[in-house]
Amino acid sequence: MSIRLNEDQRALRDVVRELADERIAPRAADIDSSAEFPWDVVELLAAHDVLALPFPDEYGGLGGDLLTLCVAVEELSRVCATSGLILAVQELGGLPLLLAGTEEQKRRWIPDLAKGSMLAAFALTESGAGSDASKVRTRAVRETGGDGAEGSGCWRLDGSKRFISHGNVAGLVAVFAMTDTDPAVIKAYRHLTCFYVEQDMPGFSTSRLEHKMGIRGSPTAELAFDGVRVPDANRVGEPGEGWSIAMRTFERSRPGIAAQAVGIAQGALD
Repeated sequence: MSIRLNEDQRALRDVVRELADERIAPRAADIDSSAEFPWDVVELLAAHDVLALPFPDEYGGLGGDLLTLCVAVEELSRVCATSGLILAVQELGGLPLLLAGTEEQKRRWIPDLAKGSMLAAFALTESGAGSDASKVRTRAVRETGGDGAEGSGCWRLDGSKRFISHGNVAGLVAVFAMTDTDPAVIKAYRHLTCFYVEQDMPGFSTSRLEHKMGIRGSPTAELAFDGVRVPDANRVGEPGEGWSIAMRTFERSRPGIAAQAVGIAQGALD
């Protein structure tokens, strides 16, 4: 299969390729050996608007399409797999917001994601639950406000998530939690709800980081939620729509991870 890039995509590829070769490649070995997250690369990508690619221009992004994003991820991953993931995970963590967020939520968070002043992460996987949503055990229980009305209170979040890329460095984490325990609802995959948890919320912490053989500069975290009170304003989509949001997110984001693999392979050939 042959994919033809348009003029704008070729220009972007050349810019990212030069950035990768001149600024990131010299750092790649140190990033991997130190296993430290490269905030300097985040700043570099933000300064050149690379992190703005996944987000619409009306919120401060560049409005890049999926192919354009894949081109950028591939070029970054060719010299440094960790750096390719910085862009890929920024899109992954922001996609629930793009797909199901309200206009108010988008204007609240997307400008910071597009500027790179805040990173995002995506938290679905648990120790006992990967692609099988029926095994998710993280719970969110509604606490109504003083007037008892829905939407006026918070949700109490308890549980844990595992293998979360950028989980410990993200300022905003899309967390999928069980909000209905009815077996029939679970069977219909209507038991999960998506919430954005902010880094400074009390009760939210990183319980450990995984030790990995490769891509060591990209942290893979286990996250703990101990009575985290999440405002209803941080709920994305309606209660019960979490699984649908997660699957739509994967449909859009998986090609970016494939592009990372192509970039790694190209780097090996080079």
